[in-house]
Amino acid sequence: MARAPSSRGNDATRPPARSPSAKAGHGKRNAAQVVAASIRTHWRRTRDELMKVCGPRLDEHVHDLRVALRRLLSALEIAECLDVRLPAKTQKSLERLLRSLSPLRDLEVQKQTLERLGEDHPELLPVAERLAQRRAALARRLAQKLDDFAPELVERALDHGAQQLEAETSVPEVARILVLAAIVRRYTKFDRRRRAVAGDDRHALHAVRVAFKKYRYAVEVALPLLPREAERALSAMKLFQDELGAIQDAGVLIDTLSGVKPSHRGPNPTQALLGALKQAQRRRIEATTIALGAQVTAVPPAFSEIFG
Repeated sequence: MARAPSSRGNDATRPPARSPSAKAGHGKRNAAQVVAASIRTHWRRTRDELMKVCGPRLDEHVHDLRVALRRLLSALEIAECLDVRLPAKTQKSLERLLRSLSPLRDLEVQKQTLERLGEDHPELLPVAERLAQRRAALARRLAQKLDDFAPELVERALDHGAQQLEAETSVPEVARILVLAAIVRRYTKFDRRRRAVAGDDRHALHAVRVAFKKYRYAVEVALPLLPREAERALSAMKLFQDELGAIQDAGVLIDTLSGVKPSHRGPNPTQALLGALKQAQRRRIEATTIALGAQVTAVPPAFSEIFG
């Protein structure tokens, strides 16, 4: 069976950066302080990855920077439910940076997969080379955007927001319920999207993946406020996100190979491989769709309900 395993280094395989006390089962902790600690932790991770990305081996660290940024943005979204918001300019600069990283990482995933497949299918190596050239051009443009990013300004804004949370004087239980309600909203959105999946709709599965990723990151932010089973549930969530990510990666690869034209008259040498990849993708999507359907009537995790 032809199956192109993802080389994305999925978010799901990487544990979140946490402070030493960020463990589940400490429901009495102050919710605002938990969110503040998450902001500080994920900014430190983002700042460290920014320094690596600015080095000579840029593309090797792009994925880690994307993960750090997503976790930071998730913590900032949770902070908004406690009425703490970054200046719009700072928020947009983080979001722009994240968007600029995605095309480069997607090309890197495709290139690495094609190089592996090229060991048995040498006709794919020119395609991998073209992707490498596109990746190099994107890397140069990203380097220019990184020069325009002002980490000192972002750090000041984040520090101010974290201090506001740390000085929060509202009733702790109110803050906790607001944070848990944010988890509920993300779970509800994921649940609505998974109920909408039917047939072999890869795009619907991608929408499920995006919603699920936001739900999972929200759970990570609030982990110290949640029951201990939440930490165990994260392991299953990571595996599920891995599978959805692999489906997305395979779909992008199939789209790339579908656009390959033969360099000479006669049959396209990639057609047999492409057919096998499509068949494997259909089976994978079908299995995931069946699994999603089985979960539609399942009881949501207790930590996805305010009074669970």
